[in-house]
Amino acid sequence: MKPEVHAIVTAVNELTRQMAVDADRIEQLEAALRQYACNCAFPCDEHLTDLECGLNARKALEGKDD
Repeated sequence: MKPEVHAIVTAVNELTRQMAVDADRIEQLEAALRQYACNCAFPCDEHLTDLECGLNARKALEGKDD
């Protein structure tokens, strides 16, 4: 295989791998946002803005507690 073709194949393989990683990450984000969207619907959380709910979802996804 010519070096140019090998470089292209390698780049395509890396992009394909990264797309799979990104797809998994998107699924995790969507799950966290769904969880916090439901949690924000409870009366005790009505004071939260959409931004705060999103930040809470991000914290949950990253496994962080402040």
